[in-house]
Amino acid sequence: HKERTMADQTKHWTPNHTWGLAAILVAMFLLGWFVPAKARLWAWLPSLVLLWVFMLVAGHGITGYWRGALIDEQNRISLSRLQLAAWTVVVLSAYLVAALGNLASGAADPLAIRIDSQVWILLGISTTSLVGSPLLKSNKRLQGLLLRYSGPGDSSWADVFRGEETGNEGLLDIGKLQLFY
Repeated sequence: HKERTMADQTKHWTPNHTWGLAAILVAMFLLGWFVPAKARLWAWLPSLVLLWVFMLVAGHGITGYWRGALIDEQNRISLSRLQLAAWTVVVLSAYLVAALGNLASGAADPLAIRIDSQVWILLGISTTSLVGSPLLKSNKRLQGLLLRYSGPGDSSWADVFRGEETGNEGLLDIGKLQLFY
């Protein structure tokens, strides 16, 4: 088994990835800064899309696949990564637009943005799932029960719903379906 060097891991990254990410950040800043307070919803929606695109570009730069940010250590698309990415993009884009709008309007405390505690709880659940999932799978991995693809190119969107063990990889995992909902 050949060990991957840092050069192997970053061979997909090009200057276009760097420029693309920089352009996305500038676009998000301009959206948040120049959109009036009454139109913040219309700034939030494009910011939400731009953060998703940021994640896609970064994942592509690292793995060579647009779904790269969602691929886990088993080279499968991970439901917990998808959930955490979705919640992070929703919350962060809203916070960013609110903070930049407050800065642009000269608010006394532009970062004093109230986010409902239930949102933090949902984000915490997704984070716990992302951190806890590999811990729960570690014993199965050691026993060779956990399905591992040979590379990120073998990942599929069906992985979000498919079983993860060598005996159930061709079956719909109802638990994952429930978590997705």
